[in-house]
This record gives sequence, C-alpha cells and structure tokens, in this order.
Amino acid sequence: MSFSLDIETNQGEVTITGFQFNDYYRQMYNEGRSYRDSEEWREDYDHWLACKIDCRTSYADSSSYYTGGPEHFYISIRSITITYEAKTSFSVADTTAVLGETFKYPTANGSGHGRYTYTSSHPEVAVVFNDIYNPDENNYDDIYDYRARKKKISGYVLPIAEGTTVITVVNEEDGTASSYTLHVVYQPSTTIGSAETITVEQPGTLRELMNNLESTRIRELTLHGTLNADDLSYLHSQTGRLQNLEAIDMKDVTFEYGGDKPYATITKKVSGFIGNITHDYYLSNENRTESGGEGNMLGGYDGWVKHYTDKLDNLFNGMTTLRRVVWPDCVKGIGEEALAGTGIVSLLFPDDITFIGDNAFSGCSNLCSVNVPPTVTEMGIAFSGCTSIVNVGDLSHMTKLDKSAFAGCKHMIGNVMNMTLDLSGLDTIPEQAFSDCHLLTKIKLSDNLKFIGQAAFKSSVNLSDISLPEGLEIIDYDDDLLNYTSTNYKGAFSSCWSLENVQIPSSLKRMAFTSFECTPYLMNLPFENGVRYAGHVAVAMNSNEIGNGTVAIKEGTRVIADGFSSITIGKDGYEYYSESNFTSAQIPSTLQRIGNYAFGCGSLETINLPEGLEEIGRRAFYLQDGTSKLYGIKLPSTLKSIGYRAFAYCKNLEAITLPEGLEHLGESAFQGCTGLVTVNLLYEKELDRYNYGVFQNCTGLEKVIVGTKVPRILDYMFDGCTNLWKVEFAERPSGDSLAIGTRAFLECTTLQAFKTYSSSNLSPSRFATADEPVLDIPKFVTSLGESAFYKCSSIKSIIVPEGITLLPSSIFHRCSSVERVEMPSTLTQLDSYALHFTDGYVDYPFDLYCAASIPPTIERYTFQSKLKGCNLYVVPEAVEAYQATNGWKDFEIHADETLNIEPMDDSQKSYINERTNFYNLQGQRLNTTQYRGIYIFDGKKYIIH
Repeated sequence: MSFSLDIETNQGEVTITGFQFNDYYRQMYNEGRSYRDSEEWREDYDHWLACKIDCRTSYADSSSYYTGGPEHFYISIRSITITYEAKTSFSVADTTAVLGETFKYPTANGSGHGRYTYTSSHPEVAVVFNDIYNPDENNYDDIYDYRARKKKISGYVLPIAEGTTVITVVNEEDGTASSYTLHVVYQPSTTIGSAETITVEQPGTLRELMNNLESTRIRELTLHGTLNADDLSYLHSQTGRLQNLEAIDMKDVTFEYGGDKPYATITKKVSGFIGNITHDYYLSNENRTESGGEGNMLGGYDGWVKHYTDKLDNLFNGMTTLRRVVWPDCVKGIGEEALAGTGIVSLLFPDDITFIGDNAFSGCSNLCSVNVPPTVTEMGIAFSGCTSIVNVGDLSHMTKLDKSAFAGCKHMIGNVMNMTLDLSGLDTIPEQAFSDCHLLTKIKLSDNLKFIGQAAFKSSVNLSDISLPEGLEIIDYDDDLLNYTSTNYKGAFSSCWSLENVQIPSSLKRMAFTSFECTPYLMNLPFENGVRYAGHVAVAMNSNEIGNGTVAIKEGTRVIADGFSSITIGKDGYEYYSESNFTSAQIPSTLQRIGNYAFGCGSLETINLPEGLEEIGRRAFYLQDGTSKLYGIKLPSTLKSIGYRAFAYCKNLEAITLPEGLEHLGESAFQGCTGLVTVNLLYEKELDRYNYGVFQNCTGLEKVIVGTKVPRILDYMFDGCTNLWKVEFAERPSGDSLAIGTRAFLECTTLQAFKTYSSSNLSPSRFATADEPVLDIPKFVTSLGESAFYKCSSIKSIIVPEGITLLPSSIFHRCSSVERVEMPSTLTQLDSYALHFTDGYVDYPFDLYCAASIPPTIERYTFQSKLKGCNLYVVPEAVEAYQATNGWKDFEIHADETLNIEPMDDSQKSYINERTNFYNLQGQRLNTTQYRGIYIFDGKKYIIH
C-alpha cells in the first residue's frame, strides 16, 4: 500500500511515522492540535486509514501539550490518495502436528480486511472450523459469560488421524487466498524401550516368553498366536517389562476360552454403603454374570460379581502409558472399561464389531477419532469424558444410547466428512447424551424422535439451528428444578449460545423453561402480556409486565412449561429467582398440560383448571415452606395425571374429587393439605400402588367417599389423617372388587366407621345399637394390606366380610378401643399382630366372632399374650377344634348358632319399617325393635340396620 497527503501547516516540520488498518474502530487519528486527543474522521471508499502524525518542533513539552509558542500549531489534511494491493498469507507454508497433542495452528495475515474462510482438503486427517466459539473454554454454562458474548474464532484446526492435508484460507472480500501443508504424525512419548514381536504357540506362556527377551523395557509389542486367561492377566498387570508399554498390536491373536482363574480383578466402593464389590473377569465365550454378597460387620455390604466375557472387559483399564492399540480381529466387541483411562490416541478395530460396552473409552482424553461401525446399533456410556475426540463417524445406524454416552466430548463433531451428527436412527435421546459437546454445529434428528432428555445438548455453543421433527413429544424430563442455579443448567439445549433458529413441533407435549435457557432463540422471543411463548408452549413470564395481579395465558396454548413461574424473566431478557406477584391465573380452554413446578409461587390464590386439561406436573403448585394461598380448585373430568406433590401443603384447599379417568396419581400429591375436609375418589383405573401418601397428614380431613369403580385405596393413602372418622362406599356392580392397600389408614386415630349403601354379608347382630359406629368393611373388598388400620385407636367394632382369607400382619395392631370383631367363614390365616390391640403384656378383653369352621392359622403375636376375659364365638361344630388349637384355646370359647346363618344376596334382602310386626329368631312376635339384627317376616330373613 502507498499513500500521499496534501497538507498545510502554519509552522513546524511534520512527518508520517506509521499507519495501519483498524477493523474494529476504523478511525483516523489526527494528532498535533492544541486540543488534546481530538479526532478527525476520514473515509476513502470502503477502507479506513489510521494515521499518526508526529510534530517535530521545540514547542511541545510535558506540561503544556503543543503550546508555548506565539500561535497555536495546527495541521490540516486536505486530501488523501491511496493505492491498495491486496494480499493474504499464512505465517508458515509447511508444518507438523503430533497426534494427541495440542496443535498451535498458524494465523492468516492480510493487508485487507474481511471474513476469512478456512478449509481442509482431508478432514479425516485434520478438520478446520470457521466462526466458532473456542471449544477449549470451560465456562460456557455461565450466564454472565453469555452476556459478555465471547469473541468467535476462525481457522481453528484439530488434527485427528495420521496423514497429510492442506489448510486453505480465502478472504471473502477480495478473493485472495493462501494455504499451508499440515502433516499429522504419531510420535511415541519416549524413545526408551524396544519394539518386540512375540508368537505365543502355547497358551499361558506369554510371561515366560517376555522374560526371555534381552530388553527389559518394551515400548511396542506385536502379538501372534493363542492367548489364555493367564496371558491376559499378565497384560493387565502393567508390571515389569510392560510398565512403559505404549503400543500393542493384537490383530492376529486368538483365544483359548475357559479356566477358573480371572484375568482381572477390580474392587469398587458400594455407593451409599460401607463396603466393596469385587469384580472378577473370566475369559469365556458364554458372556454372562453371577453375583452375590452379604452384610458386613460395619453395617454395610460386601459383594462380588463374576463376569464371563469374550469382549476383554477391563483388560487395559487405567494403563495411562498406552497410546496405540490394534484390537484382535476375532473379538467382535470392545468390552466394558476395556480401554478406560488409557492414553490412547490411535485405535484400530474390526469393522464388523457389534458391541461397545459401558465406559469402554471413558476418560480417554487423547483419543481423537473412532469410526463406530454400522454393526453397532446400541451403546452405553462409551465415550464419556473423551475430551479430544472429534470424529465418531456416521451414527445413523444407532438405535439406542444410554445417558451421558458422549458427555464432555467438547471437540466432537460427529462425522467429519459432512460435519454432521446423524442421529436419524434414535427415537429417544437420553439425558446428557451430548452434554458439553462444544463443537457440534449440525445435528440430524429422526422423524420418529419422541424424547430429548435433560441436558442432552447442553453447552453445544456452536449449534446455530435445530430442526425438531413433528412427532416429538418431550424436551427435558427434569424432576429436580428446585436445585437449579444460574451456573448449573439442565435444559436440553441450555447454553447453546449460537442457537437462534428453532421450530417447535405441534406435537410437543412437554418442555421446561430451562430447555432453551441462555440461548438467543429464547431471548429473542417476545413477551405477550408478560408471557413468553415458544409455539404453543408458555415458556416463562416477566412478573414486571403482569398487571392487575392476573397472569393470562393466551388461547391456543396447550402446554405450560416446567418451572413457568419459578424463574421470572426480567426486562433485560435474563432469568432471576424472584417472588412472582400475581394472585390469579387465567388458563385457556386449549390447555392440556401444566408443567412441573409451574406455579410454585406463594401469591397465587385462584386458578381455573379447564375441561380438556390432562396432566398436572409434579410439584406444580407446591411450595416447600407451605405458604401457598391457593384455594377453591376443581379438577376437570378430563384429567389423567397428577404428579408427585402437585398440590402438597396447599393448606387452603377444602375439597378434592379425583376424576374417573385418572391414570396416574403421584406420591404425596395432596400431602399436608390440612384444610381438606372431604375427598371423593372416583378413579376407575388401577393406579401405581407404590405412589405412597397421596393424602398423608391431611389432618383436617373428616370424610372420604369411595366411588363405585375405584379398584384400590392406595398404600399410605390416608396415613396420618387424624381427623378422619368416616369412609363411605358407594354401591358397586357385582364383580367389581376393591383392595385396601398397605397402611392405607395408618394412624387415623379418630376413624370409627365404614359405611356402605348396601349391607354387609355378615349379620351385625352382635352390635348393641343402631347408632354405634362400625368399621363394616364392604363385601366387595377382596384384599387388605398390612397395617391398613394400624393405630386407628377409635375403632370399637369391626366386621370383616366373606371372601377375605387373610388378615395380614398388624392390620389392626394398636387399635386400642376395639371391643368386638366379626370374621368370615372364608378366613384361613391371621398374621402376626393382626389382632394385637395393645402394646404390652396387659389384659385387654374383647369379643371375637369367627364363622370359620376350621381354626385359621395364626402366628406368634397374632393376639396379645394375655387373653383373660376375651370371648371367642364359633359355630357349634367347631368348638372342640378351637379348644384344641394353640393360640385359640386361650380364649373363653362359646358356641353361637347364628354364625351358621348363610349370607343373603341382594335379591333376598328387604327393608322394613320399624313399626311392622315381625318375629325374632326364637319365634317370639315383636311389636317394635330397639336393636338392629336379623329377624323373620313372612318366612324370610330380614336385616335391621
């Protein structure tokens, strides 16, 4: 470049001392006026020139800038003439990179400015990137770094395999270009040691053959012949001549399977316990495992696992010196942890392997390239922590991945030949599968994709767009949003700094506010009345833009995202924890799902739940501190799922009806709702029995109504409902049974009565008055859970219906007010503590009526140890049998003929007015009745309630 200036000056001598282009500020400095730091802007076509003009006069001093003379000094630039000659070049023409080591790529220099584009002639040798965030940065999860917008770089080169390639740069503005040749070589880390070739003709002799070598240090080893477990044990030991082994070639090796000695033994700590599990690996073509163990003296657990494998599991695990491996052709897989923690930079294996085990390459931080063959269709956590791996080839054949399969592979691209990660064979992408893969730029997803797990592509900072297919239903499955922090993102695409273009499919049923956290896509979505929408999903809200205390979700919205109001978005577009200030929520008729943690805010008082709503997520209205103000909700009949603790500790709720179509009821869904007074159960499908404590500790609950088709009262369902005194059962069609779950009414200390709209199969004639509350278990109850009525201390009378064969352990344990119990003829067994009404060795008299003609089997402590004053009433023909049976003979046994009366079905029952004359069982005519019981009228039996 050359230039000339036409200037004039009033005094002094001026010279040009330097010039340069400034691509960022493009400004010309004119120094030399009496006004310090003044600037003058000039432009010539598209080029800017920064000129520094130096005044050589005696007038300048350190205290008065260009002053001291009789006149102010000035320079005036009248015109600039520029002649431009473009040129682009690299600092080197030829260079070498060592495989597995950090490569300092040459920089391109140019006399012009513009965008430089780099290419590699052989990307399978070295791949080059343009306009990317540096993948070697470690803090891409930090929201504050996102605000700062780190500078992107170009010309970033990653050598991945031995060979030669040409790196070319083109200036897109002027078309100038330059290139350099890059040689990628493998270089041993040390020159110490020899390269040896050994043929093992007799299996088990490898150690002996090695000991016969002159060299005491082996750097490279090539094996032929047949190896057995003893030979593998020697290789696994990494001792003696093998302690500095860098390369091993086992391509032509075969194996002798069998033997009773393991070739490797690994001991691992038991997570969460005091103890260890010992893993022994045996060379076998059976591919199976055996396991066992027992508790130890420290209260922990010691176990063992025997692995029988032909995939060489754990063979080289932890051999940090190992850098090159050629896998045996006869082994059709790479076993679990086979190469974990090694220093390998190069691996050759057969292209027909079918298996890559969990952690096979875990922590291999120098491994750059592995072409996963199409014969491998499923993979576990194989490459987690392989921070240098770039190329894994075409993964379109993969049908299943485990979580974290490629987590932490920050340089991974996928297939370097098309710069694409092809996942078109997966219908599920599990959590953290590609988390922190910083160099992913293009992803191809399957048309059949249904699920993308949490953090699946977290911190893929160079991913600019993603096409989500129709049919996708779930993005994120994050059940721990309460542990969200600003530096711990869990969203599927969180911290994807370049992600601007996303198409939300209409099929999407679930996503979280974190799904696109810290992405340009999310930040560019506009607010509509304080709510930000991604397609049909309400993603997040800005509490500062919500007027009149009401958040209104617009019509057409079908999903409210997980964490919708847990994190509020400020006017600057960033997310903060803050207390939302709205008191009501207006929900559109189109809504189908309310997400996890969606309304975890203490100010919300009212919300309409429309017909059409199908799912309420876990902890949707839950507050840990129990300060929820929510009241007056009505669950729609369309509701199918209520999540874990969805309404827990909403203390102002008064009544809840669980609708007929409910299919999932989460554990502790209404736990601690102390304001609940009535609960109506209408669900007709079998719910997960292990979702405990749905209404646990609802201490204000008084009455429960059980609908006609409820199949089960769930385990611990009303545990601790200390004010519950009555459960009503609707009449149900014949054949529709009901089960009462384990500890269903545990410690319901005021519970006294079960009432049904049809009478029990058994006579209630033993009970004194019609007003006395009775736990009359309905005839359609076919099973009772352990401790179902444990410590229900207000129950006085119990009727167990016909059909029940077992009273399980502790079912009525510590029911300390029981006076009378009636048991059916079908009963065959009473487990421990079933009718143990007290705690200690005390006298506790009660009356027991048992219609079973054969004494049921009992266990130790079925009854209390002292039965003095306890009366047992049995059918006359069974008196002697009971008197002769241990456990039963301690009662005062009486014959009761009424126990022989056969139960009536509904067609035989009639109900009469108390004023009607009728006869008792002794044939005496009565004018009225004071007691309920069985009576005779027109030759038929009648029950008076």
